[in-house]
Amino acid sequence: MRWMLPLLAVVMIAGAANAQVINPRITTDSSIDTSSAAAVVKQILRPGMTDEEKAVACWRFMLDHFYHFYPPREPDTAGDSRDFQKAINSYGFGPCFYNAPVLTALWEAAGFKHRSWTVTGHSIPEVFYDGAWHMIDADARAFHRKKDGAIASVTELADDMVLWLKIPGKSDPFYPFGSPLHEVSPLDPWGPPSRMMDLYSSKRNNYRYNTRAVNAHPMYLHLRPGETFTMNRENVGKYFIDATWKPGDGKTVPKIGVMKKVYSAKGPWSVDGKVGYSNGTLIWQPDLKTIPAEQLLFVGSENVKLAGGRIAAADASKPAVAVFRTFCPYVLVDVHATLTVIGRAGDVKIEKSFDSGHAWQTLEEVHWDRDRAGVIMTGLDLTPNLRGRYAYRLRVTLTNGAAIAGVGFMNHFQHSTLAIPKLKVGANKVTISRGPDAGAVYLTRPANKAAKKRYVHQSKGFNTPSSLRLKNDKVPGHVTWKLTAPARLVALSIGGRMNFDANGRPRGLKGEWSTDGKNWTQAFHYEKATNRDNSTIERDVRADFTDDVGRDAYYKFSFENGSKYSAISSVRLYAHYALPQPTGAKLTVKLTWEEKHGEKWTAKTLSKTIPVTDLPFDLPLDCGVGAAARFSQIVMTPAK
Repeated sequence: MRWMLPLLAVVMIAGAANAQVINPRITTDSSIDTSSAAAVVKQILRPGMTDEEKAVACWRFMLDHFYHFYPPREPDTAGDSRDFQKAINSYGFGPCFYNAPVLTALWEAAGFKHRSWTVTGHSIPEVFYDGAWHMIDADARAFHRKKDGAIASVTELADDMVLWLKIPGKSDPFYPFGSPLHEVSPLDPWGPPSRMMDLYSSKRNNYRYNTRAVNAHPMYLHLRPGETFTMNRENVGKYFIDATWKPGDGKTVPKIGVMKKVYSAKGPWSVDGKVGYSNGTLIWQPDLKTIPAEQLLFVGSENVKLAGGRIAAADASKPAVAVFRTFCPYVLVDVHATLTVIGRAGDVKIEKSFDSGHAWQTLEEVHWDRDRAGVIMTGLDLTPNLRGRYAYRLRVTLTNGAAIAGVGFMNHFQHSTLAIPKLKVGANKVTISRGPDAGAVYLTRPANKAAKKRYVHQSKGFNTPSSLRLKNDKVPGHVTWKLTAPARLVALSIGGRMNFDANGRPRGLKGEWSTDGKNWTQAFHYEKATNRDNSTIERDVRADFTDDVGRDAYYKFSFENGSKYSAISSVRLYAHYALPQPTGAKLTVKLTWEEKHGEKWTAKTLSKTIPVTDLPFDLPLDCGVGAAARFSQIVMTPAK
């Protein structure tokens, strides 16, 4: 049976409205705003803290918001997805080589230098303060103190077995999972100190590496009229781990025995069995009779008019093109759409894009159900290409007088249970606020794959635009990407991953950005980059604009010299654009929470409609007297 959006049910939830709400957020006085590494650091660090206390506070945040599991590998990311915002908010899990760089993002936001190591297969980060390096491991959940009380470094732990056998001082917790009888596996965070000691002491396999977290993905939530965002504590079995694997297919599960059992059982889950994942929904069913056209249609729409509850051609002699766009701050795991048309099936062409409109895929063999004379409806399953992504566009081309009479989107996303706003027993303060007046379009591609030349704006000195590998290591080369935003730029985030042979001669690497394609600003420059032990360098740079610089964003990457291994393995380009909050908008918030009394959880609900002009708004919530309290559901939608 084809999926069709339950139209009436959505209307009852969302209702009609005429003003969108830009980036609403909900936090509490018992939880941390996880919208960015900078936001986290601002909340967890206190005046008067020592540098050690600051570094350890970042570590403790990771203990509370991250658990050990197989890494998420998104289709548009080279390797593992290590974006801090994605890691903490969409997933909340990952192994050591994912955990370490995410922790370093917090240290970087706190102003610390950092680096990462691999010790016989286990990845760990170090932070620099008080003139020395200090190993603080958030995956195995431990650090060691020396006799003088200072936290030891990786080198010190590898050189001095006293720090393992006599343990002058230790963290709390201190390697809490595993036992001497447990075999080390991806689901066992490396066992007790005795086993970890073996990893460190085998020095021939210890090396530093350059992989790091980035802070690019924005947690933007743009709620248009008729759109409803729901975050649930529970899940409905829809999750994303690896772009090559689908739940239940039994074929492309990663070749790790214990993983196959866990995947088929319940998806990502913590080692102690206490924490899993959650699902939410982003549902949009606009009322075509009341929604303003500028809040309904996205850039790329042509020759369309919105009148009488229909989208039709403004000039009947030409095709009408209507583009709808969804941006979700959380990773998509299931996407469906419903389209109702006045006309004939042969007069409608439907396409989808998941790369900011760079490429479009025509939906073939769309089956239409005829409702009554002249009215047809179809349900579209867009999931296969959109799992593991965060945005997509649907383009509908109408000919011969056909018109759109209704459209709806049902998106399931995955989010981290550990990042849900927290409640405490007794009095709570829930704050409803808004983030920046901004939206984003982006291009994130693993650029070393074939057939990706369409994403390249200009290329010189490379074998082909798709390979992004230098023709001659003695001749400089560069590649430029371009992205156009729907409105004036307010910020630009660029980055990517560069590979070249390890331990070779120094390389010249440079990244630049521009808003006109002519005048360039340097973002980073390695005149003599050396790649000790590891062949990857990753950069993440942001530029903010106060003046009107237009809508175009350019990113140019140059190899000033290289080798046969020199290549760009991924590119990241985010264009943040102005998206002002309309006046007169209201936001309806529905909170459902549970209070635990004895062994029983009791659900309670509170709803509030708030004019956007009153935000931030503090909403008192009394959880009474009991053993625990927690949110089970948070719903936000624009109100009339």
